[in-house]
Amino acid sequence: MPWLQRYVDIIAFSIVIHVGFSITIIFHFISLQDAENSFNDCSFFIQFRRLLIEKIELQSPIAVANFIIGVAKKEENPVTNLKLQEILFFLQGYCLNKYNRALFDGKFAKWQYGPVEEEIYQIFKSQGSMPINFLSTQAKIENGIIKLHRKEINLSQEYTEELKSVVIKINQKAPWELYELTHKHSSWYSYKDDINRGIASDYTNNEIEKCFKDNFRGMLNQLS
Repeated sequence: MPWLQRYVDIIAFSIVIHVGFSITIIFHFISLQDAENSFNDCSFFIQFRRLLIEKIELQSPIAVANFIIGVAKKEENPVTNLKLQEILFFLQGYCLNKYNRALFDGKFAKWQYGPVEEEIYQIFKSQGSMPINFLSTQAKIENGIIKLHRKEINLSQEYTEELKSVVIKINQKAPWELYELTHKHSSWYSYKDDINRGIASDYTNNEIEKCFKDNFRGMLNQLS
């Protein structure tokens, strides 16, 4: 029946994910021609992938730190505590910039040496300026038995590989280069007096995102 071929519609859907991971399904009626265009330019799939990523829970700071240390060791380019802080900061900025969401649940203080996630700093501060060659492992007591537990990121393989590429690229810069990138940016420099007095407020997500974007503007295109 020709009229069926002309007027038949298909249903496309988008998923809107709210706080608490409730899901709303919104149906859109689109023509077959519109659908074909969407499939051709892959925009539908790109948006759908990003919506799925938003479903992923926030990671813990130590899980992400362990991920960075592991990637750096495998690339035979281990990080110091200072460099780990910088990579954590810019990796958070990458996710805020590309996906409009934080990767991990942590705060960055504005210190004289740059952005610092204090939980991670305390864990690895004993290393001083030496390369970190171990992952953080915690001891837990279960039924009277001490068990070692290591926090790891819980992400899809695709997303993990993407973040791995970002870590490798950022880690290619020397520690002093990353130091200068944060110190010359307005998100740190504008608060220099307060930082020296120890009264500066923490970085906002907007500041973290802008610092990444201003310093690594070309990275998103290279990784897309």
